Order: sequence, then C-alpha cells, then structure tokens
Amino acid sequence: KVRIEASFVRDNPASVVAANERLLKGLGLFPKDASLSKLYVDLLDSQVAGFYSPKDKKLFEETVKLYERTFGAVPERVGWVCIFG
Repeated sequence: KVRIEASFVRDNPASVVAANERLLKGLGLFPKDASLSKLYVDLLDSQVAGFYSPKDKKLFEETVKLYERTFGAVPERVGWVCIFG
C-alpha cells in the first residue's frame, strides 16, 4: 500500500486532487467527509495484484498478499496473468 500511495502522490498534484474532490462533493457525487486520495489508494490496494514502476524499472508484486486476503492461504502453485496496455 505504501508504494501505491507514493505513486498516487507523485502522479497527482495535491491541488488537482483537492479541486477534483471539491467538484465531486459540490455535485453531490461524493460524500462530504470522504477523501478522494484515500478512496483511490484503498481501491487500488484492494484490486491491484502488482504494478510496474518505470522510475524504478521494477515490477512490484502484491499477488501473494491479495491472495491471502481473499482466500486465507497461498497454494504451492499460483498462476499469473499479465495484462499489457
């Protein structure tokens, strides 16, 4: 989760996030007490199995943590799916 937060902060200027949050709240599309940053990071943390950082030139894998949270244990063999965009 720390890497996801760092990536979000690096890629999304605070002023832009704050403006988007004000807009969404003003339109009634977002709860008044919600944080757009927290929601985004929590969503990615719950869904992303890994991500590539061009800056670090490294693939950060979160698959084992995600699998454990979902199923409670990790089998000896885990299949991998790669999506290229």
